[in-house]
Amino acid sequence: MSNFDDASGVRIVVKLTVKELIQRPYTDYQKLLFRKICILHVRESLTFKAIAEQLDREGYKSPTELTLTAEIVFGIYKKGKVREDRLSAKPKREIVQIVVM
Repeated sequence: MSNFDDASGVRIVVKLTVKELIQRPYTDYQKLLFRKICILHVRESLTFKAIAEQLDREGYKSPTELTLTAEIVFGIYKKGKVREDRLSAKPKREIVQIVVM
């Protein structure tokens, strides 16, 4: 005879953390700019300064209409990578409590 023979049910409380629900949508321009920076940095091995100069010559501006600098390009790249990681992260599941009734 076990302790659960007279149990009428079980209540399980699960905590689910999903980071992808917390996001602000990127504009098409932000996506384009991030993709171009990734291609130039990863595939072409350009520095952020060289990327800023090339994109400036092509007429690109920052999403807030500023002239692109190495610092701005790096920020776009870094924030875009963080966003990619957040959106591709698997949900974190944790059983908080189990109650036998």
